[in-house]
Amino acid sequence: MISSKVSGSNRAFSFNRASDINIDFYENIITMEGLSNRPFISPIADNALFYYDYKLIGTSTENGELVNKIELLPKRGSDPVFRGQIYIIENSWRIHSSDLNITKQANINFVDTLNIRQQYIPVGSKVWLPSSIRYDFTGGFFGFRFGGYYLALFKNYDLNPGLNKKDFVEVLKITREVNKKDSAYWTKARPVPLTEEEKTDYEKKAVLALKRESKPYLDSLDKANNKFKPVRFIVGSGYNARNRFKRENYTFSSLINAFFYNTVEGFGINYQAGYSKRLDSLTNKYVNFTGKVRYGFSSEKLYGSVSGNIPVKEATFSFNLGSDVLDLNNVGSISQLGNSINSLFYERNLLKLYEKKFVSASLSQRFGGFVGSITTEWANRATLNNTSDYTVRDLKDRVFTSNNPFEVAPFSGAQLFPENQTLKMLFRGTYDFSNKYATYPSGKIHQPSKFPTLGLNYIKGLKGIFGSDTDYDFLSLDLTKSDIKLGMYGQFKFWLGAGTFLNDRSLYFPDYRHFVGNISLSYIPKINNFLFLDFYKNSTADKFAEAHFEHNFSGFITNKLPLIRKLKLKEVVGFNYLTTPLLKNYNEVYFGLEYLTLRVMYGMAHANGVRVDKGVRIAYGF
Repeated sequence: MISSKVSGSNRAFSFNRASDINIDFYENIITMEGLSNRPFISPIADNALFYYDYKLIGTSTENGELVNKIELLPKRGSDPVFRGQIYIIENSWRIHSSDLNITKQANINFVDTLNIRQQYIPVGSKVWLPSSIRYDFTGGFFGFRFGGYYLALFKNYDLNPGLNKKDFVEVLKITREVNKKDSAYWTKARPVPLTEEEKTDYEKKAVLALKRESKPYLDSLDKANNKFKPVRFIVGSGYNARNRFKRENYTFSSLINAFFYNTVEGFGINYQAGYSKRLDSLTNKYVNFTGKVRYGFSSEKLYGSVSGNIPVKEATFSFNLGSDVLDLNNVGSISQLGNSINSLFYERNLLKLYEKKFVSASLSQRFGGFVGSITTEWANRATLNNTSDYTVRDLKDRVFTSNNPFEVAPFSGAQLFPENQTLKMLFRGTYDFSNKYATYPSGKIHQPSKFPTLGLNYIKGLKGIFGSDTDYDFLSLDLTKSDIKLGMYGQFKFWLGAGTFLNDRSLYFPDYRHFVGNISLSYIPKINNFLFLDFYKNSTADKFAEAHFEHNFSGFITNKLPLIRKLKLKEVVGFNYLTTPLLKNYNEVYFGLEYLTLRVMYGMAHANGVRVDKGVRIAYGF
C-alpha cells in the first residue's frame, strides 16, 4: 500500500487491496462472502446456458474491434445469477466491459441491489485486463435507506515481473507513512476527483477526528458511558468501565449470569471481573487479567483464581493460579446455565465436577505456518460429592445421579479417583502449510490457509517432582479444515483425530482422553462435537480414533422450492465416528436446517451396528 486516507480517522487504513475488490467473470462461479449463502454463476461460465438466456441488443465498433452488447436473461428468477449487459469482443470473445446487477430475487443479504460495472483494456497485444471496477449498492432496514459505492482503478500492469515463490509470501505491506500524506499529495495523486459533498465530508471529519482523539473529549465519553446502571449490572450484561485515552477496559459480569445451581455446591455464585489494555488493534494485542471468585452455599466452599495474558514481542505469556470447581470432561460438556436449567426443572444433574488447586504457565508463538505452545501445570485434584437434591420440579420417575458418572445413587460416596497431585508438561503444535502474511506498522498478520491444519499434542506426567503422582505419556494427531468451498454445492468441513497413551503407569480420570459429547436437547455445533455421546462414560486411557464430517448445502435444495426459498434456509448433513477399545465403531448420522444462528437437527447414533439413540438437537447463538 502506497497511500491511504480514511475520512474521520487519522490512524486507520482504508480498504485498499486490489485482490479483494476485483471480480473475475472468467471464473465459473463468483463468491461474495456475506452477500449471499451461495456463489453466483458467471454469465460466461461453462454451465452458463443452464442459468441464462442471451439476447443481442446492439453492436458498436471501438479501435477497429466489433463489440457485442448482450442482455442477460436469467432462466429462473431465484437463481444466483446476474442481470444486465455484458459486452463481448467479436472473434476473440474477450470481455470488453460489463454492467451487471444482483437483486433481492437472488436472495442476497443486507442490500437490495448491487450494481457492478467493469471495464477492460488491452495490456500488450493479446491480453485484456480490468482497468476499473465500481460497486454501487442500496438497501434499507427499519425504515432507513442507505447506499454507497466502491471504486477501484487498475494500471501499470507488469505481465512479466520476474517474481519467484518467495515474493508471494508477503501479500500486503503497509508502512507508517502510508496514512501521513498531505493534501498536496492527494490533489496530485487521487485518480478520481472528490465531489463537493465528499470534500465537505473530509474537511468536517478531519476536524472531528482531532477532537475525538483529544483527552477531554474521550474523558467526556467515558464519564457519560461509565455510569453504573443497577438493572444492567443485575440482570443485563454487567458493568463495563472504559478509559478510552489509555485504551483500558474494566469488566464486571452481571449477577444473574454468575448465579448457578448444581447438586455438588447447591446454589452458588461464580463471579468474575477483568482488566484489559489494548496495545495494538491491528494485530489484536492486549494485556488482560481476569479474577474469579466461586462459592457454593450448600457445600460452603470458597474458590478463587487469577489468570492473565501478556504479549512478549511476537509471543504470548499466559498464567493461571488458584482453585476452582471444574468439569471432569476437560474438553467441555454442558454449560453452567444448561446444567442449572436441567437440574432445577428436569431433575437431571448432567454436569460432573471435581476440585482443583493449580498453578500453570504457558508460552505460545507463531512461526510462519507453525503455531506452538508449551504449558507447565501443577495441580492438586480431589473428587466431590453431592450436597444438595433441591429441584423446582420433583419428577416422580426421575432422581438425581451421583457426581461419580459411573455410580447411580445420588449420595454415593464412591470416589472416582483418590486425591492426587500432578505435574505435567503439555505441548501443542499446529501447521497450516502456509506462511503468507500481511505486514502492518505494528507487526505481521498471518493469512488464512487453503490447506488443512495439522495438529500434534503431547502431554507428559512427571512423577515425583513437587509430589506429583502421575506418570504417563499421551500423543495425538489431528487434521482439520473448516471452510472447503464446493461452489454451488455449499461448504464442507472435517476433523480427524487419533491418539494413544504411550505410557499409562499412573494417571487419573481427569488425565483421560475425553470427547465433546452431548446428551441434552441443545448443543454447540463445533466440528468435533458428538450429538448423542455421553459426556464421561466413554473417556479412555487407551488408544482412540475419531472423525467428524459436515456439509452445509447453503440453500442448494431449499432455494429451488417456492416460498421456502424466501426463508434463506441452509441444509446441513453430518457424520461423526469414534472407536476405542471399549466403544467399537460408534457413529452418528444427522441432518437438518440452519437459519442465521439457529439450527434444528435430527440424528441417530449406532454402535456395532445397533441403534443406541436418536432424537432432535437444537443449536442457537453459535
